[in-house]
Amino acid sequence: MKNTFFALGAALLSLPAAHAADLSYKDAPMESVPACAAAQFGGFSVGGYIGGAQSTSSVSDIDDWNTGATYEHETSGFAGGVQVAYDFARCHTLIGIVADATFLNADKSGLYDDDDEYKTSMEWMSTVRLRAGVALDNLYLYATGGIAFADLNNRMRDITELDEDETYPSWKSDSSRVGWTVGAGFEYALSSRLMFMTEVLYADFGNDDSTGYYRAFDDGGALEDEEAYRARFSDEVVVAKVGLTYRFGPRDHMQPMK
Repeated sequence: MKNTFFALGAALLSLPAAHAADLSYKDAPMESVPACAAAQFGGFSVGGYIGGAQSTSSVSDIDDWNTGATYEHETSGFAGGVQVAYDFARCHTLIGIVADATFLNADKSGLYDDDDEYKTSMEWMSTVRLRAGVALDNLYLYATGGIAFADLNNRMRDITELDEDETYPSWKSDSSRVGWTVGAGFEYALSSRLMFMTEVLYADFGNDDSTGYYRAFDDGGALEDEEAYRARFSDEVVVAKVGLTYRFGPRDHMQPMK
């Protein structure tokens, strides 16, 4: 998944940068515009976006119920959300803070080795990030990183055929998790206030341990034996998005680069 993230980021940034020298406002009065490109990208903005997400979930057998195996699967789905941001502009450089909320449709279920049933889902992800970059004419290129939050639901259970006096372990991780995120993106000024944006984020939500129990019962149904077995769930996701942002406050047109 990390290779996917870096490949998407490289493609995202290389295309607009190659044409940055040709970008300009056609309606800006040349005799009255400032020379600093970053001025038009400063201040408060709100935006909306759509895109796609690819998550990778894994579960590791810590206590050798399944001989220490680790299982992994990928899930793809739709993503869409909103963001707010504030950027401080200084000539051709910017630094800002971004907060977003992304709603996801990334669910999957199936079997590992024919006898372990799994189900995973991610319904939303939110981030609070710093971003910093440079403005080249009407183009703002940036890198970003910060904290990520997500609602993650992972389950696995052993469905091997059992004797009537036994129950096999099941494990679950159903909680809001905190992780970290990095990414890259750009905004392109369609007008003095409306910006086209695209961004790719990678988020890692670390590990969450769960305990399942093997239980054996006697003929009368009383618990005869109980053993605990731990499993460790790990989750990461790549989100790619495109959208529009609207910038408030006074707007400064800028002079095209020479």
